[in-house]
Amino acid sequence: MTHRLDVLFQPGRIGSLTVKNRLVMSSMYTAMCHPDGGVSTELVDYLVERARGEVGLILTEAAAVTDDGRPSVGALNVSDDRFVPALARLAETVKINGAAVGLQLGHCGPQKSSGILPVVAASPVPWKSLVPRELSVEEIRDIVRAFGQGARRAKLAGFDLVELHAAHGYLITSFLSPRTNRRNDGYGGTPANRLRFLIDVLCEVRREVGDGFPVTVKLSAIEYVEDGLTLEESVRIAERLEAEGADAIHVSAGSHDAWDFEVPPHYKPLAMNVPAAAAVKAAVRIPVMVVGSMGEPEVAARAVATGEVDFVVLGRALLADPYWPRKARENRPEDIRPCIRVNDGCFARGISALRPVGCSVNFAAGRESSVASEDLPRAPESKRVAVIGGGPAGLEAARVTALRGHVVTLFEREPELGGQARLASTMPFKQDLLRYVAYLTTQVQKLGVTVRHESATLAVVQALAPHVVILATGGVPYRPTIPGIQATQVVDVLAALRSEPAGRRVVVVGGGQAAVEIAAHLSERGREVTILHAGASVGDDLNPHMQAHMTRILTRVRILTGAVLHSVTDAGVTIVDQSQAHRHVDCDAVILAIRSVPLVELERPLREAGLELRKVGDCRLPRLIMDGVHEAYRTASSI
Repeated sequence: MTHRLDVLFQPGRIGSLTVKNRLVMSSMYTAMCHPDGGVSTELVDYLVERARGEVGLILTEAAAVTDDGRPSVGALNVSDDRFVPALARLAETVKINGAAVGLQLGHCGPQKSSGILPVVAASPVPWKSLVPRELSVEEIRDIVRAFGQGARRAKLAGFDLVELHAAHGYLITSFLSPRTNRRNDGYGGTPANRLRFLIDVLCEVRREVGDGFPVTVKLSAIEYVEDGLTLEESVRIAERLEAEGADAIHVSAGSHDAWDFEVPPHYKPLAMNVPAAAAVKAAVRIPVMVVGSMGEPEVAARAVATGEVDFVVLGRALLADPYWPRKARENRPEDIRPCIRVNDGCFARGISALRPVGCSVNFAAGRESSVASEDLPRAPESKRVAVIGGGPAGLEAARVTALRGHVVTLFEREPELGGQARLASTMPFKQDLLRYVAYLTTQVQKLGVTVRHESATLAVVQALAPHVVILATGGVPYRPTIPGIQATQVVDVLAALRSEPAGRRVVVVGGGQAAVEIAAHLSERGREVTILHAGASVGDDLNPHMQAHMTRILTRVRILTGAVLHSVTDAGVTIVDQSQAHRHVDCDAVILAIRSVPLVELERPLREAGLELRKVGDCRLPRLIMDGVHEAYRTASSI
């Protein structure tokens, strides 16, 4: 192991607790609990897998201290003594497998999706369609006591510490933030009054657990919303928390009104919360933890080595690869499956859809009770398998098939592997995809997959005499049949990524992710960009975290909705607008990013030749990367 990662594997202390390394698993809602919030076997298996991966400390998702403080049905619950036995089983099992474990205590306040009524907060400030009821002073005191009882139960269950969730718009934050606290009593108005609820909670928790039991606090150091918490105020809050007995500060950012800062998508830089955490650390003597896109080992090590933070908190990175810590300790960063920060499996189609947490690039995430994430079982018989297409779906199919013990040949006609993911990574804000392609490429090389950079004709494939062929040839951009569409200034989005089109004024046709991303990219490079979209709004296929960011950066892009491309001329394009009128839009280049269609020219000859054929990814149906990767895993696992 080189010295650059050594720093992550030095022991650290949080109060009386010694943590074996500087890596912490972040609290993340999983939707894995029983409907009443009790611990399930699936939740235990999910956390144990991360403990086996050698993370030093695991923080559970927020356990609600009152039954109506759960953000949704199935969220973790610590509001009653009846939950203690199962929580004790969770704590004991995680510790047996090598990690310390802390129970995060929370009350969602207004951040509720499908939880139990009522919805309460410091003040009746709306969030989305919800208008919370303002808590009375007596209700505040009841909740303070509930936090204390939750901490008592956590200690009774054998947890090593408790963390107070005072971030992301949850109830405590609704008191801290001037945006959401409009009270005029002792819990509102001045910064000291807005802090009172959190201090009351901390003191009550400390009274219940005693001086020797570690208590940490998670803060959104910067909310990134108008009139929200600023770093300057958060530093003062951290100083007060230290004075009142907190053992560590866990620095996050954003709120549910600033999704893209709370759970940064790949458009955001790595380690974006480190400067805020460093400012907090400069003001306190207790340890400081930081979360937020810390998943690159070198990035994590640098933050600790420079003294900016004491602990690095990994969330989505441990969904993508539970064994991140072990691989980093063994100096195998190339074997760490990277999080690509698209927030699809974990949020959009995971917890936001009231489904268990998952991961776009790790099929096993959330399925630990039944699916292996590392050592896949060997197939009973080794077979010859041909994989046609070297994009993410094809590479994942080749990786898993080889892990199962088959002899794999991968065909990719381009000189480099990665397919459209590699092309997309030419945009600076999509470098996460390049890291993922590098991981997959490394794995197929290590597993002995034969890679042939040539077109896979029927004769070439038949010469291998494969038992199974996996078709992963992807999709191609749709090109409408309209006048002028063959003009040289008209290119599809893939061609535009390979070679940026000439001219200052660019029209992008389409309204999905591909369209808005290429438009944002070219706009940032100084082009005058217009999006033409037949629908009512653009970016509808982006999840909320991506939409929040794109809304900000598309302000320089002209967007014409309800606009159908009619024809292309030498001077630009003609459109039909919502009133059915024809309009001309001047431009120098046209980029088609309407949709993709499956590329399946090989399917018929392969089937007619009698070869056993499986299709995965966009050649089956153009979708998002999660669909292709999961499909490839399932298909390869079945051979």
